[in-house]
Amino acid sequence: MNSIEALPNSVGSASFAQFTVSPPRVIVNPNRSYPIESAIQNAGRFAINVLPASERNLMIRLMGVRRRQPGKAKVLGIQLSEDAHKIPYLSQALRVVFCEVERTVESGDRRLYVARVLESRLNPKFTSELPLLFPEVSDRLSLTFAFPKPARKLLQRSGVWDFLKKSRQKLRPPPPANIAL
Repeated sequence: MNSIEALPNSVGSASFAQFTVSPPRVIVNPNRSYPIESAIQNAGRFAINVLPASERNLMIRLMGVRRRQPGKAKVLGIQLSEDAHKIPYLSQALRVVFCEVERTVESGDRRLYVARVLESRLNPKFTSELPLLFPEVSDRLSLTFAFPKPARKLLQRSGVWDFLKKSRQKLRPPPPANIAL
């Protein structure tokens, strides 16, 4: 994650939080089952890319890629940029917040990363746009198996529900065993 050549990891996330105002700090709590967590831990630096609402389809595509898919940016054809911070970021982001980890807090099955904001950069190309919010993409995700409760119960009793789940796994198989290479 220190340079573009290091094949940075990408994840679509619904949240990060402001930790302090002065000095500016954020807190992120990535799921350990995503490769971004180990990338943040190893590099100690990361970028938060806030997408404009016009990039909704990009976020849906990103969220649709398997969790442990190596090189998500390359798979999706996303162009990453890098500047003096040596932290890869999305050039089509509305705002990019460049961060450096100051502290790691163990919290059960996750780690909290408290990071100092190195720079917050607004993309002049998108100044008139609003940020993309999670509800604007979550409706797409809920359509995958969004059945009314009575229909879902009927499908479960008949065994069709299990068939649908297995079919989905065949269409979107789990990642290869050795993803570290």
